[in-house]
Amino acid sequence: MTSIMYRPRRCETNRRYIMPRQFSKLSHSLYECKYHIVFCPKYRYKILDRVVSAYAKQQIYRLCNQKDGVAILELNVQTDHVHLVVTIPPKYAVSRFMGYLKGKLALVVWQTRIDGYRKIWHPCVKRMCSNASKKI
Repeated sequence: MTSIMYRPRRCETNRRYIMPRQFSKLSHSLYECKYHIVFCPKYRYKILDRVVSAYAKQQIYRLCNQKDGVAILELNVQTDHVHLVVTIPPKYAVSRFMGYLKGKLALVVWQTRIDGYRKIWHPCVKRMCSNASKKI
């Protein structure tokens, strides 16, 4: 994937300069796909405290780097939601990419901090997790 930068040119109708855009290139297309995505935990629980938010940022960067052509422009993690501005190439569907990102992020956060997140899950999952932790 390469980036192409265009020079500013003068627009004759309103005598202003048109700002350059940075396009990315696939084999048969030029594109500029930027998405502002906001996602939150179940019931908007305030579970993304300082420790978890730093870990979540690190994991979001790691997961996005695994996908070819995906780049994070801005990332902001609040206590109850995440703002993400990302460029996704047209070969990936946004819904599939977000399913991948949210699914993997939930798994790694769950594996690192089970005790703080038991209230989010269904009661039978709580029992299975507590029984599994007693066996270990």
